[in-house]
Amino acid sequence: MKLKNATTNTIGRVSRLKRLAPKGNIVIHAWDHPVEHGQKDFVNDWCNDPLNIAEVTKKARLDGLVGHIGTIRELETYSGEINFILKINGRTRYPDVDHTEPISTQIARVKHAVELDCVAIGYTTYYFTGEYKKQFENTAKVFAEAYDYGLIIINWAYPRGSFVGDQKSSEKFVSYASVAASTGFGPDLIKSPFTGSVQSFKKVIDFSPIPILVAGGSKISDADMLKRLNELMEYGGAGTAIGRNIWQQKTMDDAIKMGKAITKVIHDRNLNEALDLLK
Repeated sequence: MKLKNATTNTIGRVSRLKRLAPKGNIVIHAWDHPVEHGQKDFVNDWCNDPLNIAEVTKKARLDGLVGHIGTIRELETYSGEINFILKINGRTRYPDVDHTEPISTQIARVKHAVELDCVAIGYTTYYFTGEYKKQFENTAKVFAEAYDYGLIIINWAYPRGSFVGDQKSSEKFVSYASVAASTGFGPDLIKSPFTGSVQSFKKVIDFSPIPILVAGGSKISDADMLKRLNELMEYGGAGTAIGRNIWQQKTMDDAIKMGKAITKVIHDRNLNEALDLLK
């Protein structure tokens, strides 16, 4: 994987991308769920401890771990062993009484990512919310600051808002959000929600000039997830940012196996060996 606008890249950005994507494609372990989703996602006792999540990331050799600032600070002893991605903004799953439209609020500063030796920042933009003006202004400011600091920029480009309604995972809106992100703000990577079928998500990949990471989403069977990721890689996907399909496994050992299987698909493009790892 290469950065866009190579003539303006800093040494820091190139170095951080090599750390995050040494093999070109990327497997990011997502654990921003404590803020975004709450306790409902933590179906097994072991997975609500960030230290366990870090151990899975390390032992499965996943390319990075994304979390909010409290998580990254708690895991600072893993610096140098894990590539951290600081999630700069967030929201809870409960509606804001002052806003009828979704908005993700900044809860950390870009400089915190540098202080915590993160390789990248993650930032959510809701592209069809009635609060889009505020979201766009904040996105532009954060991305400019992250670029100046030499950080890799990953945009959670999510269709949300009353205009989208229940079509938040439709190819029409996911594609629109990804191209708005790529042409409007120019992040290095875009995380997009899965559109329900590999064929429809291929259109998202094809439509975006910037590499697309597919979100893992809700837990499905291990085999189905591996097959989905394998097909998406064949269609030109850059990798995945995946959480629940790893850490909602019954045990840490199972989570490590699943993490290794995912990397086998993303990095080695070997579905059969990936499936064998789960036996």
